[in-house]
Amino acid sequence: MTIEYSLSEEDYLNYHVFAASKSEKTKKRKRKDWILVTLSFLLLALVFYNHEEMSLAFSFGLLSLASGLFYPSFFKWRYKKHYLSHIRDNYSKYLGRVLELEIQEDRISIMDGSTESTLKLSEFEKVDETARHFFLKISKATAIIIPKSELTNIDALREKLKAVGLKIETDLDWA
Repeated sequence: MTIEYSLSEEDYLNYHVFAASKSEKTKKRKRKDWILVTLSFLLLALVFYNHEEMSLAFSFGLLSLASGLFYPSFFKWRYKKHYLSHIRDNYSKYLGRVLELEIQEDRISIMDGSTESTLKLSEFEKVDETARHFFLKISKATAIIIPKSELTNIDALREKLKAVGLKIETDLDWA
């Protein structure tokens, strides 16, 4: 099976954000930072309250409440901004290039006109399927990204990936 497609900035961003959302290290960091920021504001509120600086105590109390409620959204926004900058710095020359992906019984080849890479199927850990992409995961930091919007027959690709023995993990609710 051979498919042709191109990748956009949004495709790379979706992959990086998806990979980060599944990373235990990133989850632990978010939880640790969330607790640290919220407790720091709360501690400052208590210090100012004890010194009878009520306006500062109230302000830091509100900041503590706000960070407790909104830090996860802020964290996601900050990571998206970081990854977008990374993509613009490192992948800009690859955006819009036509890629040709060929799935054979024992390997997957990907060509972009000037470069060809061939990987044995045994090198793939799994395939993650989201509502908008297939991510063929090679290692913790590397994957082949296939946007569903570029495919004419999504079911045929899914069946071919299963037929060659790749495990597909579906997470269609991920956004």
